[in-house]
Amino acid sequence: MKKAKIVVVLVIVLAIGFIGWQNAGFVTDQRPFKVLTYESPEIYNGVVILAAFLLGALLAYVSGLLTRFKARKEIKELTARVESCQAEKSVLQKEKAVAAAAPPAAQPPDAGPTGPDGAA
Repeated sequence: MKKAKIVVVLVIVLAIGFIGWQNAGFVTDQRPFKVLTYESPEIYNGVVILAAFLLGALLAYVSGLLTRFKARKEIKELTARVESCQAEKSVLQKEKAVAAAAPPAAQPPDAGPTGPDGAA
């Protein structure tokens, strides 16, 4: 699995490199970068593409981090619930063992259909 992952990553990197090589004129072209009313000095298109990629990677990391924090909180809550259930199970097992070890209580004789005094 590890080797397959390395091969997939290598193929993706080579594909990106090949596309960049084919479009070298576009990547090395310089243009101003505009945001609303701000206009930067001329910068390479490749720098803008790299900045957009890094910004996307940062946003994906932050999103994953938030999900990880939520999952960690849920894991803590579920672990506490499991521990409380195990404690309850232990108490119930002890009660069951005590009940099994105690002699059965004397049962009153069955009164039958006529009642306790023998009258119908």
